[in-house]
Amino acid sequence: MKYLINHCEYTKIALLELCLEKLRSSVSWERDLYSFIMQWFDDNDYVIGYSSGTTGTPKKMKLSKERMRISAQRTVEYLKIKPRDTALLSLSANYIAGKMMIVRALEYGFDLITIEPSIKALLILNEQIDFAALVPYQVSELMEKRNTTFKSIKTLIIGGASVSNQLLEELNNVSTVCYATYGMTETLSHIALKRLNGDNPDKFYVAMKGVSISQDDRDCLQVVAYGNELITTNDIVKIHSKNSFEWLGRYDNIINSGGLKFIPEQIESKIKHLLLSRYIISSVKDEKLGNRIMLIIESKPYPTDQLRAQLEKVLTKYEIPKEISFVDKFKETSSGKIIRI
Repeated sequence: MKYLINHCEYTKIALLELCLEKLRSSVSWERDLYSFIMQWFDDNDYVIGYSSGTTGTPKKMKLSKERMRISAQRTVEYLKIKPRDTALLSLSANYIAGKMMIVRALEYGFDLITIEPSIKALLILNEQIDFAALVPYQVSELMEKRNTTFKSIKTLIIGGASVSNQLLEELNNVSTVCYATYGMTETLSHIALKRLNGDNPDKFYVAMKGVSISQDDRDCLQVVAYGNELITTNDIVKIHSKNSFEWLGRYDNIINSGGLKFIPEQIESKIKHLLLSRYIISSVKDEKLGNRIMLIIESKPYPTDQLRAQLEKVLTKYEIPKEISFVDKFKETSSGKIIRI
């Protein structure tokens, strides 16, 4: 079998020689990429991966190569990506999304186009891309700058963080076929996709072939994927059919205020049209309520009288934030997801 990287064809031996050469590179993202390729071809039946660190310190784990192959197969079949199609790697090879893009390319003969996982590298990319994976931040930057890179992508999967409603509206005006993904390191990348644009966008996430879904007594999603054991998540969902579900929010984000429980993400969705800046619903300790709901906005402080009046129109009296606060910049994961803690 021949392997394609940046339009160059390699035998397995030649590719491993390239890896050894690149491991001496002073560029960290290249070392990460070629180190993973060497792991993929070694005699172990697993590779080492790390969780995203969204809710704590990233966890080290062993990832089954066989299950990664099955995950790659399901994605390739679903999206109808063909051998020798170009696949863009613009994500870190240290995390599952980047690892799986490499696996798909190696296993199915894609021409893997590798660039530094940065906005700067994306903005100067001059390639026709058949298949790419980006995080919402990367997509937003490309759209905001009206960059030609985006127009060159045929099929795009977007993951790592939620797609904002503003970005969703913008995606309706592009020809690129865009999907949101649901998944995590433990499920070996995404186990469900949701078409975001086109004539027939999906209302809910659709589970991939070979994935079964259920809920626990907290209404959190449970997944059995690609021969793996049952994985119980902290994602609160509403299941609409045996293979489709709606993501509502994170169980660990639930706010208990005055004896009532609130899902911050649900409140956030109600006020999406009122704020241009990024924001989250959070809480602070309160002697009477236990916790009082607060709205945190990524912005320089400004008068909030008008905003408070608007909030009262779209939220119940118990959902209305008791406090509005501002931060210059939210802390983020490597994928651009806000670290709420």
